[in-house]
Amino acid sequence: MILILFSSFTELDELDVADALKWAFLILPNFCLGQGIGDLFNNYNALDVFHTVVNACVVNYHLPKHVCENLCLELGGNRYT
Repeated sequence: MILILFSSFTELDELDVADALKWAFLILPNFCLGQGIGDLFNNYNALDVFHTVVNACVVNYHLPKHVCENLCLELGGNRYT
C-alpha cells in the first residue's frame, strides 16, 4: 500500500504503475479493507473542507449558499458533481 501511495505522486510519472498495482492487490482482503477505509476517510475530509469553505463564503461575503457552492465547485475543478 505504501508503494502504491508513493507511485501515485504525479511528480514521479508512475500513475499507470500505481493503478496497475492497486488493481492487482484488490484480490487481497486486507488491502481491500484498508483501501476502503482510506477512501472513506479522504472523501469525508474533502466534503468537510468543501462545506467549511462554503459556510465561510456565505458568512464573509453574504452570498446565497447555492452561489458559494457553485463558486467552490468551479474553483475545485467540479469533481464532486
